[in-house]
Amino acid sequence: MRYGVLGPVELLTADGAGPVRGARQRALLAVLLAHRGAVVPRERLIVALWPDGPPPSAEHTLHSHASRVRALVGPDLRAVPGGYRLDPEDLDADRFDRALRAATRAPGPDAADLLGAALDLWRGPAFGAEADLPEVQAEAERLDAARRTAHEALARAVLATDPDRAARAAERALDGDPYREGAWALLVRARTAQGRPERALRTALRAAATLAEIDLVPAADLRSAHAEALARTAERAPRAVPADRPR
Repeated sequence: MRYGVLGPVELLTADGAGPVRGARQRALLAVLLAHRGAVVPRERLIVALWPDGPPPSAEHTLHSHASRVRALVGPDLRAVPGGYRLDPEDLDADRFDRALRAATRAPGPDAADLLGAALDLWRGPAFGAEADLPEVQAEAERLDAARRTAHEALARAVLATDPDRAARAAERALDGDPYREGAWALLVRARTAQGRPERALRTALRAAATLAEIDLVPAADLRSAHAEALARTAERAPRAVPADRPR
């Protein structure tokens, strides 16, 4: 059984994706996957499944939902004293985390390959519609932040060899977190390396304006990227032809 949370929560078997029918069964699976390997107390599961207040039969109904989920996932899900525990054998988020750790130890080209493969695992925002559940939100936010970090690392890894890819990766690192100054600096440098220093200058100005929203000023790396774009723009500027001197 393979589990997916890098996008809408899904189950994958040898026959393909398996549907998890029912909002509360999807919520139950999402919470258990967010706490993978740890016991989640029944009380917390009940609050997660009925955030507006549980019905009188909540504990019995929780057991029914858990039985239906167990029919899908088998012995990966266990009832234990006080709650439930899910030990996924193959979870895409675990594969993503392992690839990120490996990329930090790999040389540039290998790091780019590892990061690219890790990012290919994503199908959308972590946990999909279940990301806002109180017992899921922290893990969903962690994974989404890690995704942006991976895009930024990929931009850095390929900047010298593939500025187009670096620019795309830097833009994705900024998607959802426009205050990542390192990603702005990489985007400015990628635009300059693409031979588009004027656009790089506009990007640097946009970065400075965005950072000013939270009372930050560009640090050394972004200032350096701005200066490089400015120098390249000056190199490309047409030189004035001196007028003939009167004799």
